[in-house]
Amino acid sequence: MGKNKLFRDVVLPPMGYRRRLLELGKDLLIVLLLLSACYLAARSQLYTGLMDGDGLLSRAVTLFTGTDQTDPVETDPTVPAEGIQAVRLAVCHGLGESGQPIRYGVQYDAAQAGTDFSALSNYLFEAAASAADPQVVSQLEWLQALQSPGVYFDLLGNVPLDYLGSSSRTDPVRRLALVWEGGPTARLYYKNETSGLYYSCGTSVQWEGYLAHALEDYTDNGARFAFELEGSGCESLQSETLIFPQAPQPGLYQVQTVLDLNDAASRTALENALGFRGADYPVPGEWVIREEDELRISADGTLVYEAASESLEPRYQAGSRTQAVALAFHLTQAAVEAWCGGIQSSGQLCLSEVQEDGETLSITLNYTLDGAEVYLSGGRPAASFTVSGGQITAFEIHPRCYVPAEGSSSVLPERQAAAALAAVSPEARRELLLFYEEEDGSPMAARWGGF
Repeated sequence: MGKNKLFRDVVLPPMGYRRRLLELGKDLLIVLLLLSACYLAARSQLYTGLMDGDGLLSRAVTLFTGTDQTDPVETDPTVPAEGIQAVRLAVCHGLGESGQPIRYGVQYDAAQAGTDFSALSNYLFEAAASAADPQVVSQLEWLQALQSPGVYFDLLGNVPLDYLGSSSRTDPVRRLALVWEGGPTARLYYKNETSGLYYSCGTSVQWEGYLAHALEDYTDNGARFAFELEGSGCESLQSETLIFPQAPQPGLYQVQTVLDLNDAASRTALENALGFRGADYPVPGEWVIREEDELRISADGTLVYEAASESLEPRYQAGSRTQAVALAFHLTQAAVEAWCGGIQSSGQLCLSEVQEDGETLSITLNYTLDGAEVYLSGGRPAASFTVSGGQITAFEIHPRCYVPAEGSSSVLPERQAAAALAAVSPEARRELLLFYEEEDGSPMAARWGGF
């Protein structure tokens, strides 16, 4: 018997009818289990490599659902201050022979402030991460620090120090100064915005050849703080109000509606940006999508999310406070980008406040234009988030697409605006700030306000 004939004669016995049904049932069970695993992974939006665009599981989900998968929102807990920007910044080279400060400053210029902050922010983060135990200092010592060689940052909102990189302090801060007082390293000064107290602490930031070198190219442009201008009409202003010789030139902006929410594809873009994959359905005035959790989209684009009371896996996990803040930035920015379509919005997000109430965390974000805060109708923030039990349990996002309009805002020089503020509010020192306010779809112009 030849070898080939031997192999032709060795065959599997015919499978009986019951056996075929059993094997078919096993195959169907395997397929159902795979579909279930894919659905749960897509539903939970685990922040792992499982759902990367080139991953096997991602391709499997796409195969079974017939839709492309967008990347899940990811945050890196090792990167400090994601989303943080300084709306104003000042570099001081000390006092000149005349006793006047030699200072460069920028405010109400988002592009320049962004460039300067990108160049100098790492020194701030290093200072926050290496800061020694802080000591309470007087307001006079704080003001003297603002005239010392170094750099001053104004973040506009109340940012927790741990979000800037501190491992031990959670003080809400807006104004910080990293200055040199004669030692080998710089000192960090800041004001606790809740208590009103000023603090100073040592850092590991080297001065000579390091921070000093980074500040060399910033030349005096006449920027002064209000406390340095006594007798010039600025007595009614808070000490840290930054004043320039020329009037600022903020732009005019228009709120533009890009997406047509009556179009299913437009709504899908918003839903996918926030990790939802299912189909929505209309109810009066809004659309709803439920995947255990619930997302509601109002006719004006407002996005309201509520987590399910019981879920196999949280959709938006936040294991720490810093991760929760970073995730709030990411989700809001994702919603804005989807809302704006291919248009680049001129608005920037600003962390306004982080509040703790027991085990619940509240995070508030606002918009800025040219470094000036934008006030939405009804006093609403750009976004608000509630965090509890290691996850975001609720949020409300008001996406906006701000585009430049022709012309610029016509505003008084700061010293004239300060005099006008003193006339209407002589009883207290206030901070003079530009702001924008949404008004019935007409172009928004910046205005001075006393805060």
